[in-house]
Amino acid sequence: MELAKIRQTVAEMRGQLDTLIAQIDALEKDRPRAGESGTVYEIDELACRVAGELEKRLKSKVPIEHALWSTGEIGEYLQRPAQVVRDRVVCLPGFPEAIRLPNVGGIGRAHPRWKAMEVIEWVESHQTARVGRPRKKN
Repeated sequence: MELAKIRQTVAEMRGQLDTLIAQIDALEKDRPRAGESGTVYEIDELACRVAGELEKRLKSKVPIEHALWSTGEIGEYLQRPAQVVRDRVVCLPGFPEAIRLPNVGGIGRAHPRWKAMEVIEWVESHQTARVGRPRKKN
């Protein structure tokens, strides 16, 4: 997936999140006082928790150009479990080199991280050209 498509998807998701938050704010006016129970209150509370979680996940703290990914984040991008990424992907020839930041006192090994843009470029480099006869040109 191209970087532009990723950015467009994130922008669309943020727009949907803004719409959801506006709807929750509108419901906030009808919200019962704290301690009261009721279906509307429970649904509203759940919606607030969902919106908060979505906002937390969608907020990009670091631009993709500077982001460092773990095996879990690479797995999300590749739609594979982190264990598969760790065991079968990052060890492939040509996969970007890991970055290991130093620990305090130099004790233990740091968890590897990869530059997000390098991983995306590596994935896109494996896209194959279409096979078959060319399309007719008018």
